[in-house]
Amino acid sequence: MIVYLLFFKPLESPFAVRMEIMNECTILSLTYMLMCFSEFVPEAVTRSVIGYFYIGVTVANILIHLIFLVLASRQKLRLVCKKYRWC
Repeated sequence: MIVYLLFFKPLESPFAVRMEIMNECTILSLTYMLMCFSEFVPEAVTRSVIGYFYIGVTVANILIHLIFLVLASRQKLRLVCKKYRWC
C-alpha cells in the first residue's frame, strides 16, 4: 500500500498523501510489535518495554493528527473572521 501511495498519489493533496503514508507506516510498525507480545519474546520485562513503546507510537500518531486538525481549524476560523470583518 505504501508503494502505491508513493507512485500514484491517489489523494488530492501532497499533504494528504504524506499523512496517509505516515498512517500506513504506523499501522505496519504496530502490527509487527503485536508479535512481540506473544511467547516469541520470553522475558516479561522486554514485553513491558515494547508495550510502552507501542503506547508511545500510538499517542504520537494521535497527537500529530490533533495538531494538524487544530492548525487547520484555526486557519479556517481566521478566514471566517476576515470575511465577516470585510462585510
